[in-house]
Amino acid sequence: MFSNLDEIPPDLVISEEEVIDQLKLFDESKPPGADGVSPKILKEITSSISSPLTKLLNLSLQLKQLPNVWKEALITPIFKNKGSAQDVTNY
Repeated sequence: MFSNLDEIPPDLVISEEEVIDQLKLFDESKPPGADGVSPKILKEITSSISSPLTKLLNLSLQLKQLPNVWKEALITPIFKNKGSAQDVTNY
């Protein structure tokens, strides 16, 4: 997508339908993100959060700023099941 917020076209607007479509694509079997909210819960409350989330996303685009918490991630190394578990290249 965009590697830099300055590359975002000034007229870019996200529709509520696009937000709903993306929320419906969440994989319910995935663990919660850094916010602790599971994808299953987000899918279940799509109709309640789609409007405020759309407004928040569009404001972020307009201001060309992302909240710091959106830049956080939980990263879990997964062992490849080969070689030594002590070798970091096997993750």
